[in-house]
Amino acid sequence: MSTIRAWLQREPHPSRIRCTLASGDEKTVRIGDSRSRWRDAAAACSGAVRLEAVNESGETLRVFDTEGDESTPGRAIARTTAGGGGESSLAELGRILAEASDASAARHADAYRLAYEQQALLVSVLSQRLQALERAWHRLLMSETSPAADAAENGGPDVGGMQMQMVQALLAGALAPPTPPATPTNGKAS
Repeated sequence: MSTIRAWLQREPHPSRIRCTLASGDEKTVRIGDSRSRWRDAAAACSGAVRLEAVNESGETLRVFDTEGDESTPGRAIARTTAGGGGESSLAELGRILAEASDASAARHADAYRLAYEQQALLVSVLSQRLQALERAWHRLLMSETSPAADAAENGGPDVGGMQMQMVQALLAGALAPPTPPATPTNGKAS
């Protein structure tokens, strides 16, 4: 019902609706001037299998076919104006382009879904790999620095070479951020 009401409200507005019932009978519904004119017209057209929006001069503006399976509530099948021309042609072109775009998106939906799933899987695998490498690096770091730190605290012998010297310097607080050079970096002396 809301689909029919939205279809009725499109520009140009019809003055009446020609309804074809399932039995083959036709009836004409005049669209009034009340605030609820679109709702009333849609309700009066319930049970119709085909609707034609007609203007004051009797020209068919557009046609709505409500037959089909229940998953598709209805579709506009034609829009013509006998005297208008330009505006309805642009509207028809816009409708055709929109339908082509929707059909194209539907055709590619599975490929996009598959690509997204593969990308999500790749990110998951890379994330797990990174976590494993970080754990291994942390275990290695702890196994290398724990004995050196214990030895530095106890004043033991230099067992780690350069690594031991760095650990001792860190523990003693001897490492400080580098100081900037006294001369300018552009090579000119002051």
